[in-house]
Amino acid sequence: MKRSLALVAILGLLTLSDAAAQSQSAPQVLRIVKGKSAVVTFPERIKTMSLADQTVIDVVSITPTDAVVIGKEEGVTSLYIWGESGRYQEYEAKVDRAVTSQQVVLEVQMAEFNRTKFTDIGFDFLLNSTDNSILANGEKALGSYSGEVTVPDPLVRNIFAQEGVTGIVKWVGPNGTAQLAIRALEEKGVLRLLANPRLVCLSDEEASFLVGGEIPVPIPGQASFGGMMNIAIEWKEFGVKLTFTPTIVDSNLVRLKIAPEVSSLDYSNTVSFAGWDIPAIHTRRVSGTVELNSTQSVVLGGLTASETHSIERKVPILGHIPLLGILFTKKQKTTQENELLIVVTPRIIETMANEVIPPLPGTLEDEDESKDSGEPETQGAVDGQGSGEVKP
Repeated sequence: MKRSLALVAILGLLTLSDAAAQSQSAPQVLRIVKGKSAVVTFPERIKTMSLADQTVIDVVSITPTDAVVIGKEEGVTSLYIWGESGRYQEYEAKVDRAVTSQQVVLEVQMAEFNRTKFTDIGFDFLLNSTDNSILANGEKALGSYSGEVTVPDPLVRNIFAQEGVTGIVKWVGPNGTAQLAIRALEEKGVLRLLANPRLVCLSDEEASFLVGGEIPVPIPGQASFGGMMNIAIEWKEFGVKLTFTPTIVDSNLVRLKIAPEVSSLDYSNTVSFAGWDIPAIHTRRVSGTVELNSTQSVVLGGLTASETHSIERKVPILGHIPLLGILFTKKQKTTQENELLIVVTPRIIETMANEVIPPLPGTLEDEDESKDSGEPETQGAVDGQGSGEVKP
């Protein structure tokens, strides 16, 4: 009986040791760079391999005991390899992004041309008469200031040349005067706004900048316990915004995804909410992908917006009389045209190691180098004021 129990115990130990030999409790970590490969050597002939996620890595058997693991996408997955004896090994494969010393400098030049044309036309006239044969005895006056050229003065009964008056026509007769003031102005202006930012980013990483601002917009929420509505504030960006995503394709080739956006506030189309006057936002955006050699430039143009505002004021009835109606009419017309021009130049640069970077003037490292080289150290005041001391 004792021999039988001993035999059973020995068989159990052999079974446990065999099971432990067939499996490994701790998985081995396998680190691979995206787009690179690594060779895994198994201690015996490989029978079966299994992958948990084929989008992260791929495995190819090249010899009976060797397999090549290829990194496809960033991530972590499990790899199992079985041998002919039934023994298997678990691998934790981690795929990292390729570490490169190259980065991309984006040099941006941006110009906005604002072409504005303003036209203002108006007429004011005044008639004075002392002819007693017209209507009745006494001095009589008839005039119109609908053109808003001058300011009427009932005491003087005269039209003077003042600011805003383009010309005056005056007729003096024996029994009265006739005066006409004219405003006929045309203004043209060109406004040029420039920005020249420089951005540094890694390959396949997004970079952006904004020249403008943010406007608070109230967002209604759920009603509170007292019945009052909770209002949250959300900030909306406006202005000139550029987003870039450079990808280094070759040692001198960059694939560049560009997405410029131009927006402005429109207070002529506002929405009132809870005491807030929220303006509309005019937006122009475009996107595209190009390939450039390092230091080559791409020009984006054609982002044009044109607005025309026309105001016409007339005296009722008199302003609609043919030909004579122009004397009782004021016209203003404003034409504004905005065009955005963007020049982008990508440049591939190499990062510098710490031992290569020269010390800045005035730093501790620079002072140590000065002492080692035997250069004199000078202490004193500026512009010759005060005393100084020179140490050899």
